[in-house]
Amino acid sequence: KGRYILFNQTWLNFTGRTLAEELAQDWTNTIHPDDLEHYQSVYNNALKNHEDFKRVYRFRHADGTYRWISETTTTRFDVNGEFLGFIGACIDITQQKEAQQAVYESRRKLETLMSNLPGMAYRCGHDAYWTMEFVSEGCTELSGYKPIQIINNKEIAFVDLIHPDDYGRVSKNVQKACDAHRPYKFDYRLLTLGGEEKWVWEQGQGIFSSTGELQALEGFIIDITDKKRAESALNRVKQMAEDANLAKSQFLANMSHELRTPLNAILGYSEMLQDEAEDLEQEDFIPDLKKIQAAGKNLLNIINDILDISRIEAGKMELYTEDFALKPLIEDVVNTIQSLVQEKQNILEVRCDDNLGTIHADLIKVRQIMLNLLSNAAKFTMQGHLTLEAWRESSLAGVQEFSSSGKKEFSQSGENESSDWIILKVSDSGIGITPEQQGKLFQIFMQADASTTRKYGGTGLGLAITHQFIQMMHGTIHVDSVFGEGSTFTVHLPAHVEAGTAQPNKPVATTSPAIPAKDGKVLVIDDEEGVRTLLNNYLTRMGYQVFLASTGEDGLKLAKQERPHAIILDIMMPDMDGWTVLSVLKADSQLADIPVIIVSKVEDKNTGSKLGATDYLVKPVSREQLVAVLRKYHIGITASQVLVVEDDTPTREMVGRMLTKAGCQVSEAENGLIALQVIEKQQPDLILLDLMMPQMDGFEFIKRLRQHSNWASIPVIVLTAKDITAEERVQLYGYVQTLFQKSAYHHDKLLTEVHKLLTATSKK
Repeated sequence: KGRYILFNQTWLNFTGRTLAEELAQDWTNTIHPDDLEHYQSVYNNALKNHEDFKRVYRFRHADGTYRWISETTTTRFDVNGEFLGFIGACIDITQQKEAQQAVYESRRKLETLMSNLPGMAYRCGHDAYWTMEFVSEGCTELSGYKPIQIINNKEIAFVDLIHPDDYGRVSKNVQKACDAHRPYKFDYRLLTLGGEEKWVWEQGQGIFSSTGELQALEGFIIDITDKKRAESALNRVKQMAEDANLAKSQFLANMSHELRTPLNAILGYSEMLQDEAEDLEQEDFIPDLKKIQAAGKNLLNIINDILDISRIEAGKMELYTEDFALKPLIEDVVNTIQSLVQEKQNILEVRCDDNLGTIHADLIKVRQIMLNLLSNAAKFTMQGHLTLEAWRESSLAGVQEFSSSGKKEFSQSGENESSDWIILKVSDSGIGITPEQQGKLFQIFMQADASTTRKYGGTGLGLAITHQFIQMMHGTIHVDSVFGEGSTFTVHLPAHVEAGTAQPNKPVATTSPAIPAKDGKVLVIDDEEGVRTLLNNYLTRMGYQVFLASTGEDGLKLAKQERPHAIILDIMMPDMDGWTVLSVLKADSQLADIPVIIVSKVEDKNTGSKLGATDYLVKPVSREQLVAVLRKYHIGITASQVLVVEDDTPTREMVGRMLTKAGCQVSEAENGLIALQVIEKQQPDLILLDLMMPQMDGFEFIKRLRQHSNWASIPVIVLTAKDITAEERVQLYGYVQTLFQKSAYHHDKLLTEVHKLLTATSKK
C-alpha cells in the first residue's frame, strides 16, 4: 500500500475531511467495490510497466454518496528504476457521467420503443450513399440486413436496396423536399437480402444547422407490401366490376339496338295496315292495330329508357345544344302527352309566360324532361288536374335540389348565376308521395314502393333519367308533395347551357333543293330489309318514286343513276356505312346538293349535321316523321325518285312502300355498294340511308356519294338505329340533310322531310 503525503484544499473540500484525516485514510476503502478491481489492475500495470495511467472510478464522498472521478496519474522513478511515488490529479465528472447515463437511458428507451414499432427508423447523412448513422432493429425484418451491416455502409449502402426503377423518383422527391425545408413522404420498392421485392412507405425530413445547412436526414420506413397487394387486388376487383358494368351497358345498348330492328317493322307495318284498313273501310281491324301500335310504342319507350340509362352510367351521354324557342316546344309536348292525359280523364292546364323567348340547351333532353314529368303526373292521377307552368327569371341566386338521397339541398351554379333561368313546374292532384318515398324518386329502377310498379307499371327509370339530364345541363329539380293530395316538381334550367362536348359549327344557311311535283325521287339506303320495305311503302304512299339500296355502294350507284331528290340513309351498314355513303355523296358535285336524311338506330345528330345530313331520324321511323321531313322540301313529289339504302329487308320494304304510297318512285339497295350501283343507273332525287350495313355501310356510301360531282347534291336522309358518336357526327356533317333514329322517328315526319328535300331539289 502506498502512503499519500499531500492533498490540496480542493480535494479536501471534495472529500469533506481534513488533511490529517485524509493522510490517515486507506484510499482503497473509499473506492466503489465494483470499481476496485479495475482500479488496482491499472495501478499494478503502471508500476510494472513504469507508465503513466488514467482511470475513471467512483469515489465515496464524506456524506456517503459516490462521485465519479477521472484521475490522471504520473509515476515517478529514480535513476535506478526504483519507484518514488505518484503525482495525480482528480476531476469530478459526476455531472458528465449522469448526462451520459441519461442519454444512454433515453437512447435505450427510444430503441426499445422503435423495436416495438413496425418498420425501421433511421438517421443518415446527406451524401450520395445516404450513409446510415443510426438504424433501428426493424431494419432486419424490413430488409433482411442487420443494422450493423448497413450503418456506415459496412456491408451494403442503403441506397443500393432501393429498386433501380424507383431510385430516381425517390432521390428527386427527397431533394425537392429538403430544398423547400419540408417533410417528404413517398412509396417505392425495396430489394431485400433474400431477393424479395417489397413495397415500403417512407416519411422523413432534413435536419438543418442553425445556419440552414442540411446536416442529415431522419425518418422511418414501413412495409406496405400487404397494403399494395390488397390495393392491387381491389383494383382488379374494381376493374372487373367496371368491365362487368361496361359489358352490361354494352349488352343493354346492343340488345336495345337489336330490339329496335324488329320493333321498327312492327310499328311500321301496323301503321301501314291501319291506313290500309281505313282505306278499305275494314274498321274491325283498326282497334287491334292501334293496340299493336300502342304496345310497340310503349316497348320502344322502355327500350329508349334502358339505352339512355346505360349510356349515362357509361359516361357516354352527351349534350348537343342549340338555340330554340321554348313555347313551340311546350306546345309540341302538350300535344304529344294529351292522349295519356285524357286516357285517365284528367285535365291539363298550361300556363306559359309570353317572355319565355329562346333557350340555348339540348332540345331533345328538355323535351324528354317535360314529357317524363307530365307522363309521370298523368300516370299517377285519375280524373284529376295537371298543370304545366313555364316562366323566365333573371339572375337566380340559388335553388333547392332534390338529391337522389332524398335530401333537399341548396344549390348554386356559379357559371350560370348571372344568367336567365327557365322555370318549369309540373303539378298534379294525384296520389302524392310520402317523405320516405321521396328519397327513392331519382334512383335508377326505383319507384316509391313495390306496389306502385304492380299497380301503375313502369320501369322506374323516367325520373332517374330526368334527374340526370337536368344535372347535365347544370340545372336543379325539387319536389313538394303531400301524400294523398298530389305532387309538384319544379325544374330550374339555365337559359344558356354550355355543352359538355365540342359542338359542330352551324352550317352556312343554304337554299334547300326542292322535290319536283310529279317526279320526286327518294333513295333509301339501309341494310335492313324491313326498314327499306317500310320506308318504301311510306314514301310510295306519299307519291314518291323510291329507290332502295341495302348497301352503301348500291345506294351510291342508285344515287348516280337515279339522281334522287333526297336520300334516306342508314348509318349502321356493313362494308360501307352511312357515314361513308354520306361523305361520297357530299364529295360528288352532282350529288352533293341532294338532301340526305339519316335514319339510324343510333342517335348522333351532331355528326350527321357536320357531315352534311339534312335531317337525322332514329329508327324506328314512323310515317309521320317521314312526312314531316320530306315536306320541308315539298312542292309535289309525284314521280320523285327515292333510293332506300337499308340492309334490313322488312325495314327497306316498309320504307319503300311508305314512299311509294306517298307518290315517290322508290329504288332499293341493301348496302352502300349496291346503292352506288343503283345511283349510276338512275340518280335518285333523295336517298334514305341506313348507316349500319354489310359490304358498304352508310358512312362509306355518303363519302363516295359526295365524291361524285353528279351526286353530291342528292339529299340524304339517314335512318339508323345506331348511337352516333361525336366523331361519326363529324363524318356526317355537311353531307346528310336529315338523320332519323329508328327508335324515335314517325313515318309522317320522315315523309315530311322527304317532301321538303325533294321540293328543295326540284327548285334548285
